[in-house]
Amino acid sequence: MDGTIILQGQFTSTGAATFIPLRSGVDWMEVINMTEAAAANASHGVSYDWQLGMANNDGLVTLRNAAATEVNIDTSAGLAVDGFQLLDTSVQTTGANRAVTNISGAAIPVVSAANTTGLIANETIVRMYFQTTAGAGLLANQLAGIDFTVGVVNAGADFQLQNMAQIVGTDAVIASNYRVIPFNPIFYPRRRVISKITQAVQAVVTTTVNHGYIPGQQIRFSNVRQVRAGAAAYGMVEIDGLVGNIVDTTASTFTVDIDTTGFTAFVFPLTANYPFTPALAIPVGEDTATALDLGEDILSDATINTAEIGMLLGAGITSPAGTVGQSIFWKAGKSFNV
Repeated sequence: MDGTIILQGQFTSTGAATFIPLRSGVDWMEVINMTEAAAANASHGVSYDWQLGMANNDGLVTLRNAAATEVNIDTSAGLAVDGFQLLDTSVQTTGANRAVTNISGAAIPVVSAANTTGLIANETIVRMYFQTTAGAGLLANQLAGIDFTVGVVNAGADFQLQNMAQIVGTDAVIASNYRVIPFNPIFYPRRRVISKITQAVQAVVTTTVNHGYIPGQQIRFSNVRQVRAGAAAYGMVEIDGLVGNIVDTTASTFTVDIDTTGFTAFVFPLTANYPFTPALAIPVGEDTATALDLGEDILSDATINTAEIGMLLGAGITSPAGTVGQSIFWKAGKSFNV
């Protein structure tokens, strides 16, 4: 039998890129936007096709013409939109170097880079690399080697380091790069680098990459007590080594039952503090009583292999994941002959 379908399904678009887990590698995938098929929207995509061998983040797009009376065929690359990205999260290979020309000192740092291909807000993870020299402007080598979830992307211009605190430096960024990290650590729960901790009765912690934790898990704070250039690199030395129970979460923050109101303020290290070891949130177990009280899974701290093979579908009016509320149908197959 030729071209056996191995999986098919349907989802309602959230307006964001959508990952479709697949049971094995695939040779082709077809996507139909049923909402657009029943409408007559000029220049909107109706169906999408991908085959093994096409460029990453590309695909064929069937869309209505400008008069919405007939259809045209184009490619995701030709339309400058996100298409199909085949991902295997067990592959621990980073992307190629991409040049960075500046890191801003804004409240949410902005990375200036001409190559932003495939970056998806709140989805893509990048790692920063720096070689620096004296000059005028901002030096950001305190971000070297750290992974970040990407925020708002301005195609061909820049992107935000979504969960990062404001950075402080005195010199220019020289010969800097970033790489796309197409994987999360395979085993859950994961260690995460800390970018912020509030002074509060229950401290709120921000991680540079969206953490994936849930209430009930226990976290130990590590590497916060460091002295660099004659000062504590992170400030909040009192929290180092403490264990807290997570009582609430957002995608990028978690709240722990540790009162930090009397602690020294946490500040992400300055340029002068580099080099330093990143402050970490390290999962160490679970408070069963807290988990039960919050209605969470009491095995949420169990070590789980989260590696997946699947397809990441870009979102938009000419991308396969569509726009908010649209009905998307898909099928994927492995081609062979018997």
